[in-house]
Amino acid sequence: MIAKKYSDFMKGLNKIKIEWCLIKDYDYLLRTGYDNEIDLIAHGKDRDKIRKLGRSLGWNESALNSANTHLIFWKFEGLKPFRIDVHLDKALATAVPWLKAKDILRDKLKKGELWIASPKYELALLIMGSLRGRKPKPWRIKRAKELICYLNEAKHLLVTHLTNTQVEKYSEYLIKGKIMSLSRLKRLGLVGIVRNMILLPQLSICRIFKPAKVVFVSNKLEKQLFNLLVNAKLNVKKANNPILRWFSDVIIKINNKNNETDIKKVISNLNGENDVY
Repeated sequence: MIAKKYSDFMKGLNKIKIEWCLIKDYDYLLRTGYDNEIDLIAHGKDRDKIRKLGRSLGWNESALNSANTHLIFWKFEGLKPFRIDVHLDKALATAVPWLKAKDILRDKLKKGELWIASPKYELALLIMGSLRGRKPKPWRIKRAKELICYLNEAKHLLVTHLTNTQVEKYSEYLIKGKIMSLSRLKRLGLVGIVRNMILLPQLSICRIFKPAKVVFVSNKLEKQLFNLLVNAKLNVKKANNPILRWFSDVIIKINNKNNETDIKKVISNLNGENDVY
């Protein structure tokens, strides 16, 4: 049985007629009852209703998310932490909005009083969530193996963000429990660290005065492809330093293996996004 604090919140969403679903870890939660954090998704238009529900159930709301891409609720039971992340309008991973809530919710499945993501979306969400530079949790590796038959459907869902080859590679990493290859400080060397750290004060100021959607690309991206992003009126910053992800709401990892079509997909995905630094 899922921990009462979590199940009461989810049942409360049903009671006030909020469309929502749990986007991962249902089987694990059903088996163990607890994880220190769960992820739900809902429509942005229901933000205030969800906040009111959280307060009524004694949850504290975190102010960490200045970009308002999701709601974060937390509380403790003794020393035991509980946290609920409610993604709004889009499912996020490494701060990048990948999949639309309306699509995930249209395909959701009912399990008793709870709603969960369908298998194809669950696999796509697990692949997304593994792009964070740390080893996936064991139960997510196990679940990804169970869902691998939905890989072709997951490819279709992620096509605007990743190539089929990338989805295959990342899913293979996931089921093998491998850590994704991301930039690390030791690769930059002292000069690289100092050069990238110069950007931090500027980004900090941006975050104080307005939520920033910051785009970073690899320094290895060839000039022609980089200019496609610049010409799309995106003020793109080149940086490899993973510390800068703390100040970013949009992080795009691109290299010279990506072609012009891939870059145009990135631009298309960012269309309509304002306040891009």
